[in-house]
Amino acid sequence: MGMTPAEVGACSLWAFGRACKGFAKFHGAEDKGGAPSDEAFHRAVAAARQADLQGRGSAG
Repeated sequence: MGMTPAEVGACSLWAFGRACKGFAKFHGAEDKGGAPSDEAFHRAVAAARQADLQGRGSAG
């Protein structure tokens, strides 16, 4: 990452984490995005339950 051991040791945990994130982003790491909204989460859970019920042969 271009930091000496002494520089790493002098960093706070937050500062080191930000340096790691910046290094990764510069080298092509993609942002994973945030968590889904509550509404999107509940829609996905409902869809998964419906698919499970259909897979078992139940009507609902």
